[in-house]
Amino acid sequence: MRETKQAVPAVGAAIRILRHLSLVESARAYQIADELAISRSSCHGILKALVEGGILGFNLRTKAYVLGTALIPLGALAAERDWYIRLARPYLREWVDTTQLTIFVARLLPDREFIVVDAMNSSHIIKVTVSVGQTFPVTSPAMGGAQLAFMPEADAQRIIRSSGRRPPDRETIADNDTFLEELPKIRTRGWAVSRTQYYRNANAVAAPVLVDGQVTFVICSLGSTQDLPAEGIDRFGVAIKMVADRIADEIRHAIAHGVAV
Repeated sequence: MRETKQAVPAVGAAIRILRHLSLVESARAYQIADELAISRSSCHGILKALVEGGILGFNLRTKAYVLGTALIPLGALAAERDWYIRLARPYLREWVDTTQLTIFVARLLPDREFIVVDAMNSSHIIKVTVSVGQTFPVTSPAMGGAQLAFMPEADAQRIIRSSGRRPPDRETIADNDTFLEELPKIRTRGWAVSRTQYYRNANAVAAPVLVDGQVTFVICSLGSTQDLPAEGIDRFGVAIKMVADRIADEIRHAIAHGVAV
Protein backbone atom coordinates (compact mmCIF):
# COMPACT_ATOMS: atom_id res chain seq x y z
CA MET A 1 0.00 0.00 0.00
CA ARG A 2 2.83 2.38 0.81
CA GLU A 3 4.35 1.85 -2.62
CA THR A 4 1.05 2.70 -4.33
CA LYS A 5 0.63 5.91 -2.34
CA GLN A 6 4.13 6.99 -3.30
CA ALA A 7 3.74 5.98 -6.93
CA VAL A 8 0.56 7.92 -7.65
CA PRO A 9 2.02 11.39 -6.83
CA ALA A 10 5.10 10.43 -8.87
CA VAL A 11 2.93 9.66 -11.89
CA GLY A 12 1.10 12.96 -11.47
CA ALA A 13 4.40 14.82 -11.23
CA ALA A 14 5.68 13.05 -14.36
CA ILE A 15 2.59 14.16 -16.28
CA ARG A 16 3.09 17.75 -15.11
CA ILE A 17 6.74 17.61 -16.16
CA LEU A 18 5.81 16.41 -19.64
CA ARG A 19 3.23 19.14 -20.04
CA HIS A 20 5.70 21.75 -18.86
CA LEU A 21 8.36 20.61 -21.32
CA SER A 22 5.79 20.69 -24.11
CA LEU A 23 5.58 24.46 -23.57
CA VAL A 24 9.29 25.26 -23.25
CA GLU A 25 12.17 24.26 -25.48
CA SER A 26 14.21 22.81 -22.64
CA ALA A 27 14.75 23.18 -18.90
CA ARG A 28 17.21 22.11 -16.26
CA ALA A 29 16.17 19.94 -13.33
CA TYR A 30 16.12 22.72 -10.73
CA GLN A 31 14.07 24.94 -13.06
CA ILE A 32 11.47 22.22 -13.55
CA ALA A 33 11.32 21.44 -9.84
CA ASP A 34 10.94 25.07 -8.82
CA GLU A 35 8.41 25.89 -11.54
CA LEU A 36 6.20 22.90 -10.67
CA ALA A 37 6.76 23.02 -6.90
CA ILE A 38 8.21 19.50 -6.81
CA SER A 39 11.00 18.66 -4.38
CA ARG A 40 14.32 18.69 -6.22
CA SER A 41 15.23 15.17 -5.12
CA SER A 42 11.89 13.74 -6.29
CA CYS A 43 12.06 15.69 -9.53
CA HIS A 44 15.55 14.37 -10.25
CA GLY A 45 14.41 10.77 -9.75
CA ILE A 46 11.40 11.18 -12.03
CA LEU A 47 13.49 12.88 -14.71
CA LYS A 48 16.05 10.08 -14.58
CA ALA A 49 13.35 7.43 -15.02
CA LEU A 50 11.80 9.32 -17.96
CA VAL A 51 15.19 9.65 -19.67
CA GLU A 52 15.85 5.93 -19.24
CA GLY A 53 12.54 5.20 -20.93
CA GLY A 54 13.26 7.54 -23.83
CA ILE A 55 10.36 9.76 -22.85
CA LEU A 56 12.78 12.63 -22.17
CA GLY A 57 16.14 13.53 -23.61
CA PHE A 58 19.07 14.98 -21.66
CA ASN A 59 21.69 17.35 -23.07
CA LEU A 60 25.02 16.64 -21.41
CA ARG A 61 26.41 20.03 -22.38
CA THR A 62 23.56 22.24 -21.17
CA LYS A 63 22.29 19.84 -18.45
CA ALA A 64 18.78 20.50 -19.78
CA TYR A 65 15.90 18.14 -20.40
CA VAL A 66 13.77 18.01 -23.53
CA LEU A 67 10.93 15.83 -24.77
CA GLY A 68 12.30 12.51 -25.95
CA THR A 69 12.10 10.83 -29.34
CA ALA A 70 10.06 7.94 -27.92
CA LEU A 71 7.11 10.34 -27.73
CA ILE A 72 7.07 10.92 -31.49
CA PRO A 73 5.57 7.57 -32.56
CA LEU A 74 3.31 7.51 -29.51
CA GLY A 75 1.87 10.94 -30.31
CA ALA A 76 1.45 10.11 -33.99
CA LEU A 77 -0.28 6.84 -33.13
CA ALA A 78 -2.60 8.49 -30.61
CA ALA A 79 -3.63 11.13 -33.16
CA GLU A 80 -4.14 8.53 -35.87
CA ARG A 81 -6.31 6.34 -33.63
CA ASP A 82 -8.45 9.24 -32.44
CA TRP A 83 -11.17 8.94 -35.05
CA TYR A 84 -12.96 12.02 -33.72
CA ILE A 85 -9.97 14.09 -34.78
CA ARG A 86 -9.80 12.34 -38.14
CA LEU A 87 -13.43 13.22 -38.79
CA ALA A 88 -12.94 16.83 -37.71
CA ARG A 89 -9.76 17.51 -39.65
CA PRO A 90 -11.32 18.21 -43.09
CA TYR A 91 -13.62 20.77 -41.51
CA LEU A 92 -10.70 22.45 -39.75
CA ARG A 93 -8.83 22.65 -43.04
CA GLU A 94 -11.88 24.10 -44.79
CA TRP A 95 -12.19 26.73 -42.04
CA VAL A 96 -8.57 27.85 -42.43
CA ASP A 97 -8.87 27.94 -46.23
CA THR A 98 -12.04 30.03 -46.00
CA THR A 99 -11.27 32.40 -43.12
CA GLN A 100 -7.45 32.35 -42.94
CA LEU A 101 -7.85 32.04 -39.16
CA THR A 102 -6.20 29.55 -36.83
CA ILE A 103 -8.53 26.81 -35.54
CA PHE A 104 -7.96 24.02 -33.05
CA VAL A 105 -9.62 21.18 -31.17
CA ALA A 106 -9.46 21.21 -27.37
CA ARG A 107 -10.54 18.70 -24.76
CA LEU A 108 -11.19 19.37 -21.08
CA LEU A 109 -8.91 17.35 -18.83
CA PRO A 110 -9.87 16.06 -15.38
CA ASP A 111 -7.64 18.70 -13.79
CA ARG A 112 -9.85 21.36 -15.39
CA GLU A 113 -7.50 22.53 -18.09
CA PHE A 114 -8.11 22.44 -21.80
CA ILE A 115 -5.47 20.72 -23.89
CA VAL A 116 -5.10 21.28 -27.61
CA VAL A 117 -5.28 17.92 -29.40
CA ASP A 118 -5.22 19.14 -32.99
CA ALA A 119 -4.60 22.49 -34.64
CA MET A 120 -4.36 24.15 -38.02
CA ASN A 121 -2.73 27.56 -38.06
CA SER A 122 -3.40 30.51 -40.29
CA SER A 123 -1.27 30.93 -43.39
CA HIS A 124 -0.89 34.66 -42.78
CA ILE A 125 2.67 35.88 -42.29
CA ILE A 126 1.64 37.64 -39.08
CA LYS A 127 -0.77 35.37 -37.22
CA VAL A 128 -1.91 33.93 -33.91
CA THR A 129 -0.75 30.32 -33.61
CA VAL A 130 -1.59 27.44 -31.29
CA SER A 131 0.39 24.24 -30.72
CA VAL A 132 -0.80 20.71 -30.01
CA GLY A 133 -0.27 20.07 -26.31
CA GLN A 134 -0.79 23.69 -25.35
CA THR A 135 -3.09 24.16 -22.36
CA PHE A 136 -5.62 26.82 -21.40
CA PRO A 137 -7.50 27.35 -18.13
CA VAL A 138 -11.11 26.23 -17.92
CA THR A 139 -12.07 29.85 -17.33
CA SER A 140 -10.86 30.92 -20.77
CA PRO A 141 -13.98 32.74 -21.99
CA ALA A 142 -14.52 31.20 -25.42
CA MET A 143 -13.47 27.60 -24.75
CA GLY A 144 -14.67 27.60 -21.16
CA GLY A 145 -17.97 29.13 -22.13
CA ALA A 146 -18.53 26.61 -24.92
CA GLN A 147 -17.82 23.72 -22.55
CA LEU A 148 -19.41 24.87 -19.29
CA ALA A 149 -22.63 26.21 -20.80
CA PHE A 150 -23.59 22.65 -21.74
CA MET A 151 -22.73 21.06 -18.40
CA PRO A 152 -25.15 20.75 -15.47
CA GLU A 153 -25.44 24.21 -13.94
CA ALA A 154 -24.29 23.08 -10.49
CA ASP A 155 -21.16 21.46 -11.97
CA ALA A 156 -20.34 24.57 -13.99
CA GLN A 157 -20.75 26.80 -10.96
CA ARG A 158 -18.51 24.58 -8.85
CA ILE A 159 -15.77 24.51 -11.49
CA ILE A 160 -15.85 28.27 -12.03
CA ARG A 161 -15.90 29.18 -8.34
CA SER A 162 -13.13 26.73 -7.50
CA SER A 163 -10.87 27.82 -10.35
CA GLY A 164 -7.59 29.34 -9.32
CA ARG A 165 -6.44 32.89 -9.90
CA ARG A 166 -5.70 33.73 -13.50
CA PRO A 167 -2.08 33.70 -14.68
CA PRO A 168 -0.51 37.17 -14.65
CA ASP A 169 0.35 37.09 -18.35
CA ARG A 170 -3.01 35.87 -19.64
CA GLU A 171 -6.45 37.35 -19.30
CA THR A 172 -9.31 34.99 -18.56
CA ILE A 173 -12.67 36.03 -17.17
CA ALA A 174 -13.36 39.37 -15.57
CA ASP A 175 -15.04 37.71 -12.58
CA ASN A 176 -16.94 34.53 -11.74
CA ASP A 177 -20.38 36.14 -11.62
CA THR A 178 -19.97 37.70 -15.05
CA PHE A 179 -18.91 34.37 -16.51
CA LEU A 180 -21.86 32.54 -14.92
CA GLU A 181 -24.28 35.13 -16.27
CA GLU A 182 -22.99 34.51 -19.78
CA LEU A 183 -23.55 30.75 -19.78
CA PRO A 184 -27.32 30.76 -20.50
CA LYS A 185 -26.73 33.14 -23.43
CA ILE A 186 -24.00 30.86 -24.79
CA ARG A 187 -26.27 27.84 -24.41
CA THR A 188 -29.03 29.58 -26.37
CA ARG A 189 -26.91 30.72 -29.33
CA GLY A 190 -24.52 27.71 -29.31
CA TRP A 191 -21.19 29.54 -29.39
CA ALA A 192 -18.95 31.62 -27.13
CA VAL A 193 -16.68 34.58 -27.72
CA SER A 194 -13.52 36.10 -26.30
CA ARG A 195 -12.53 39.68 -26.97
CA THR A 196 -8.80 40.15 -26.27
CA GLN A 197 -9.01 37.68 -23.40
CA TYR A 198 -6.66 34.92 -24.59
CA TYR A 199 -4.06 37.28 -25.89
CA ARG A 200 -4.35 41.04 -25.66
CA ASN A 201 -4.33 41.58 -29.41
CA ALA A 202 -6.51 38.63 -30.42
CA ASN A 203 -10.16 37.64 -30.43
CA ALA A 204 -11.68 34.16 -30.46
CA VAL A 205 -14.87 32.22 -31.07
CA ALA A 206 -15.62 28.66 -29.93
CA ALA A 207 -18.39 26.09 -30.15
CA PRO A 208 -18.96 22.66 -28.62
CA VAL A 209 -19.24 19.50 -30.66
CA LEU A 210 -22.31 17.97 -29.03
CA VAL A 211 -23.09 14.26 -29.36
CA ASP A 212 -26.02 12.89 -27.36
CA GLY A 213 -26.11 16.12 -25.39
CA GLN A 214 -22.50 15.78 -24.23
CA VAL A 215 -19.55 17.96 -25.22
CA THR A 216 -17.20 15.67 -27.14
CA PHE A 217 -14.68 18.46 -27.60
CA VAL A 218 -14.59 22.17 -28.31
CA ILE A 219 -13.41 23.82 -31.50
CA CYS A 220 -11.96 27.31 -31.18
CA SER A 221 -10.71 29.84 -33.71
CA LEU A 222 -8.27 32.62 -32.93
CA GLY A 223 -7.28 35.67 -34.88
CA SER A 224 -5.70 39.05 -34.43
CA THR A 225 -8.03 41.95 -33.73
CA GLN A 226 -7.43 42.98 -37.34
CA ASP A 227 -8.27 39.57 -38.87
CA LEU A 228 -11.07 38.78 -36.38
CA PRO A 229 -12.45 42.20 -35.43
CA ALA A 230 -14.83 42.56 -32.50
CA GLU A 231 -17.33 44.44 -34.68
CA GLY A 232 -18.00 41.42 -36.91
CA ILE A 233 -17.26 38.62 -34.50
CA ASP A 234 -20.86 37.39 -34.30
CA ARG A 235 -20.67 36.29 -37.93
CA PHE A 236 -17.70 34.07 -37.09
CA GLY A 237 -19.49 32.75 -34.00
CA VAL A 238 -22.43 31.60 -36.10
CA ALA A 239 -20.05 30.08 -38.65
CA ILE A 240 -18.02 28.10 -36.11
CA LYS A 241 -21.23 26.71 -34.62
CA MET A 242 -22.18 25.45 -38.06
CA VAL A 243 -18.78 23.74 -38.34
CA ALA A 244 -19.21 22.15 -34.91
CA ASP A 245 -22.67 20.89 -35.87
CA ARG A 246 -21.35 19.37 -39.11
CA ILE A 247 -18.60 17.55 -37.19
CA ALA A 248 -21.17 16.27 -34.68
CA ASP A 249 -23.30 14.97 -37.56
CA GLU A 250 -20.25 13.13 -38.95
CA ILE A 251 -19.59 11.52 -35.56
CA ARG A 252 -23.21 10.44 -35.12
CA HIS A 253 -23.26 9.03 -38.64
CA ALA A 254 -20.06 7.06 -38.00
CA ILE A 255 -21.43 5.64 -34.76
CA ALA A 256 -24.79 4.74 -36.30
CA HIS A 257 -23.16 2.90 -39.20
CA GLY A 258 -20.54 1.17 -37.12
CA VAL A 259 -17.60 2.79 -38.88
CA ALA A 260 -16.17 4.40 -35.74
CA VAL A 261 -12.78 2.83 -35.08
